[in-house]
Amino acid sequence: SNINTPYAGVVFDIAEKLSLYSSYTEIFQPQNARDANNQRLDPVEGSNIELGIKGDFFNEAVTASLAVFKVEKDNVAERDPNFTAPLPDGSFPMRGVKGTNSKGYELELTGKPLDTLDLYFSYTHNTSEQADGSAFATYLPDDMLRFSAIYRLKGSLAPVTLGTNINWQSKLTQPNVGPNGETAEQPAYTLVNLMASYDITEQLIARFNVRNLFDKKYYSSIDFYNQGFFGAPRSVELSLSYSW
Repeated sequence: SNINTPYAGVVFDIAEKLSLYSSYTEIFQPQNARDANNQRLDPVEGSNIELGIKGDFFNEAVTASLAVFKVEKDNVAERDPNFTAPLPDGSFPMRGVKGTNSKGYELELTGKPLDTLDLYFSYTHNTSEQADGSAFATYLPDDMLRFSAIYRLKGSLAPVTLGTNINWQSKLTQPNVGPNGETAEQPAYTLVNLMASYDITEQLIARFNVRNLFDKKYYSSIDFYNQGFFGAPRSVELSLSYSW
């Protein structure tokens, strides 16, 4: 059957380059998680409301926005602690949690202070709770920072572009996953990526990428029962691409 998910939004111009906006949408997300009887859990249902302000500054060299949001969901899947044996497909039984909510805010800045330089920065804070006020989904970070810069060199040489991407996030935890109820933890960490490209001709471009520059060892995920998954180690890639 067809499912409608209503959405509404409004924008109010405070000034020529400054606007307030608000939006509301309902959530309906089918999921593959299964319970102890190997039955698929009901879809996640809920709502998302957001209020923000956005503006252009310094002759549109900088765009800034600040938004606050609240997401309410029912039937959110979590590991069922009452069952330790896996299901026939190897996954572990899950249960739906009612009355969860996530709330927080996000600051975002994009800028072009020079014709040859693009900058991006964002900070997000988000916390999740169950209906009784206890913490929920602690395997997701409460805080995240994102920064990127792209610089294009000018001159007599063929065009060269340099870039960096820096990501930081706060610690992750997952209670009661050890054999004696221990809590798994991934401390806060930072990842740095670098890139460079060289336009040999209009059709032929050489690219150089370094991911995880400082070879940070970290768990990218600790939300699976008694297991964690390491993030990718440092990697270096040189490639050529040709278009016609």
